[in-house]
Amino acid sequence: MILMNINYLEGIFLEDENIVHMCPRCGEKNIIIYEESIECTVCQLEFEKKDIKVLEKSLILGISEKLEFIRSILGENKNG
Repeated sequence: MILMNINYLEGIFLEDENIVHMCPRCGEKNIIIYEESIECTVCQLEFEKKDIKVLEKSLILGISEKLEFIRSILGENKNG
């Protein structure tokens, strides 16, 4: 886990990847970088790097949001 303040790196990409060092939701630059995801220290959401690479900012969901969506669909299928 790497915690870094990257104010000086705004707009710079992670090594070997096309991912900007900031939260796609709130724009915070203090993020925790994991192997396959990043976590925002402000909005507390974790995002998969692969999503950040391929999706528009407005379409990116946090991991917890994806899980909540899947659980709601599975719950609807049980009730329907």
